[in-house]
Amino acid sequence: MSISLVRAIIGAALLAAFSPLPSLSRDMDSLVAAESPAGKSADNPAPAAEPAKDLTLDEILGKYYAAIGGLGSWQSLETLVIKGTILSQNTEITTSAEYMRPDKCRVSYTIGGKLVVQSYNGETAWQQSALSESIAPEILDAERTDYLRDRCGIESPLIDYARKNLRVTLEGRDAVDGKSAYKIKVTYGSGNFQYYLLDASSFLPVKTVGFYTVGGQEVVMMTRFKDYKRVGNILVPFNLVIEKKGNAPREEYVVESVTPNAPLNPAIFNLP
Repeated sequence: MSISLVRAIIGAALLAAFSPLPSLSRDMDSLVAAESPAGKSADNPAPAAEPAKDLTLDEILGKYYAAIGGLGSWQSLETLVIKGTILSQNTEITTSAEYMRPDKCRVSYTIGGKLVVQSYNGETAWQQSALSESIAPEILDAERTDYLRDRCGIESPLIDYARKNLRVTLEGRDAVDGKSAYKIKVTYGSGNFQYYLLDASSFLPVKTVGFYTVGGQEVVMMTRFKDYKRVGNILVPFNLVIEKKGNAPREEYVVESVTPNAPLNPAIFNLP
């Protein structure tokens, strides 16, 4: 597979509970600059919202927690392992993601037989890529570190958000595929932010739109969630469709297995 195609297949989109965790490897980094989020969007992600008058944020989140299996079920997780395949431009990319409470994550994917790994151990973010000229592990820059830190939670950022020092606000309602959805904004300490669209009937996430600064550019990424399945006591989407602002190809992530509380060695998250 050519390097140009590899660069086109940006972002191995992996799942952190209900949050996509795309790779930010420089070797796959054709992430493009987006316009300012004030009135700008990918697929109109942040339009003016109509006021939500019927439920408060706490009431909506309570129904959301119940829909995904209950707060207790998610809070009891110490580790989570998710494996699957990304489909992009007729190419299949095998992926694996490991998460350990409170803030460790490791993402790996294989392209053309070559392995790329990114990890955050709670302090340091690093990557090792067989697609690079040098296969030695390297520490990620500040913006990529911020991104991994933002996305490394074992569960959705809507769970225990105050303890995580996240700002969560109800922005009203929006329409997704003609159906009403509550729009909730999550703002991270890094300044990155993301909109969660929760179906107004099921209270399951149907779409997210994230605004991130990576490599000095603003990246806008939209993810749609489908095919929810129960794994033990938790409910997880097994199909994600990822689109990015610009000319990046659309990606589909098919989850093949989810293993709660899998045995993991904390050392796998550390820089080799």
